[in-house]
Amino acid sequence: MQAAGEHEWPFRRDATEHAGFRAVATRELLPGDVILRCRPLAVAVNDELMSYHCAFCLCDARGDEQAWSCDKCRRCCMCGACAAGQALRDLHEQECLAYQMLDGLHVWDQDTRWLRMLLRVLHLQLAELEECKRNHPEDDEEGDEEEGGDGGDDEDGEDGGEDEEGDEEEEE
Repeated sequence: MQAAGEHEWPFRRDATEHAGFRAVATRELLPGDVILRCRPLAVAVNDELMSYHCAFCLCDARGDEQAWSCDKCRRCCMCGACAAGQALRDLHEQECLAYQMLDGLHVWDQDTRWLRMLLRVLHLQLAELEECKRNHPEDDEEGDEEEGGDGGDDEDGEDGGEDEEGDEEEEE
């Protein structure tokens, strides 16, 4: 019997002597069987498809009356459904600035998919950092002192370091 939340995977993770880990089928797999489904960390359209495939859902946007192409970077295309969402347009605005800065470096002569995916991963990391700061504002306050302070007065008005005779105070 499986515990709540557990899933019977059709494979197990197996260690190899020289190649790390591998997935080994635990039952017969048929063509078309779904083995694992997960969301990718980041995606990017192949360079040669950038002008007509949506930069976010990757669909072919040719013939989409609502499709949008960026006039600034001249590299991003969005299908009508993705272009309708402000969050994705905001994300492209940030990517677009990076694309414009890269124009002078002649990186567009090469495969830029990995670079564009890296930009998306960095965007995710920055978003997580901002979320963390919103959830823990006390960690981001300016002027906070490290534990131990600066040797000045404690909350009770004492200097907290030495007694009048210059000896260290002993705690009971």
